[in-house]
Amino acid sequence: MASSPKTPKGQATAKHILDTALGLFRERGFEATSMRDIAAAAGKSLGAAYHYFASKDAIVAGYFEHTQLEHERRMEDAAGLSVGDYVTRAISSKLDIVEGDQKLLAAQLATLASPDHPMSLFVSQSDLRKRSVAVFARAFESTELDAATRGLAAHAAWMLHLGVLLYFVHDTSDGASKSRRLATALGSTYGQLVSLANTPFARPFIEQALRLAQELGIENL
Repeated sequence: MASSPKTPKGQATAKHILDTALGLFRERGFEATSMRDIAAAAGKSLGAAYHYFASKDAIVAGYFEHTQLEHERRMEDAAGLSVGDYVTRAISSKLDIVEGDQKLLAAQLATLASPDHPMSLFVSQSDLRKRSVAVFARAFESTELDAATRGLAAHAAWMLHLGVLLYFVHDTSDGASKSRRLATALGSTYGQLVSLANTPFARPFIEQALRLAQELGIENL
């Protein structure tokens, strides 16, 4: 945002512009929608729109902030679930939140994947990335895994959910049913794998994965 609205009126105006912009993005597409279009549809001057959002990218950043806040809210009461159920719920709830936004997400793939863009999911300093990983980290808080393994497991679960979202962008099934089945299957399978992490058979592979992650800097992605 170009300006952080402090008053309730300012916050309401920013939300109205954001909601209007998202509606146009969904209807027309991201590239086909201009800031002038957004201002006109919101009943605001172009200057007023720029006062709250410096660009369309800033509006998308506001969308991702809203998405993250909603994801955190929906996962607040999930701490007691098993790892498999927690990861399944975390991925499924994200699909619920972004339902209907496949075109918008598709238009942002290059931005989200670029390590040089401030909105990228792979910028280590990204606040949204850290918060998103933290949501998945809660799945492992009550496990017997050591801190390093919990950290690796959280990042792995987070990247797993990115893979489902990528599949979702191209999913043409009714209600993204294939993406939802994938979320359930992967969450369950991941939970089973995590339950084996401390077994004598699996531990050497976990140690190898931890060393590789450290060498490649994967834990900082």
